[in-house]
Amino acid sequence: MTVVNEVWYGVVTNSEPLAAPSKEFSGHPQLKGLDRRFLEALGRASVEVTYDPGNRLFRQGEAADRFFLVTKGRVALELTDPGAHPTQVGTVGPGEALGPPSTVDGSRWQYDGRALETTEVTVIDARALDAAMETWPTAGFRFLRRVGPKTSDDPSVRGDGGRQGP
Repeated sequence: MTVVNEVWYGVVTNSEPLAAPSKEFSGHPQLKGLDRRFLEALGRASVEVTYDPGNRLFRQGEAADRFFLVTKGRVALELTDPGAHPTQVGTVGPGEALGPPSTVDGSRWQYDGRALETTEVTVIDARALDAAMETWPTAGFRFLRRVGPKTSDDPSVRGDGGRQGP
């Protein structure tokens, strides 16, 4: 994987002062209006990454230990059978999120995620997201309602399922 750019939003050790998430991070459509403490916890466990076209964000069968907020570009969701070419079953674009079916340990990606063009994402550690949702359940619930079915095992489920976020 060629990573063009990588910028940590927050600190990753407890010995450093806590850093608030950047304006760009908290301005993502899936994060607007959520509890500041929830955003700060996610910011400390997040990194901004830019992927070149064709690079994989994750592969089918890998541990699903990351959550992606797409800010620019498009990600193809592809199913791959051994010895066959990948089949694109959906896409995720700017303002959308993509995550594992569960943030519980042991979850695996059910499909590949491949950048279709230069793609910028905020990557959040799934365990940190789970901990933040447990600590601030109202913010966690609002966040999950916004990302909705894109965390499903079924990559063909796209958009917000007709629901409007809080």
